[in-house]
Amino acid sequence: MKKNQNDTLLNHLGKGKTLTRLEAMFDFGIQNITARVTDLRNAGIDVKMKEKRDPNNRRYAQYYITAGEIEHAVNRGVIVRTHNQLYLKEAA
Repeated sequence: MKKNQNDTLLNHLGKGKTLTRLEAMFDFGIQNITARVTDLRNAGIDVKMKEKRDPNNRRYAQYYITAGEIEHAVNRGVIVRTHNQLYLKEAA
């Protein structure tokens, strides 16, 4: 299976990690994290967002997925798990 930005984001968040817009851009080359999060949500995955503040009191979003949500999405067939990798199920 070929990994795309949605799968990259899903694998990162699926490991219990969080991700911000800047981390997505610098670590994974994902320019528009809000579009990728929308893709995951439209696929049926409950991506959560926590509002944070930086040292200068500016707001930013931190995204995450709970472990229970990953298992629920695997059981519903929304996510395919192969060799410790997660993929969105391809549309038929």
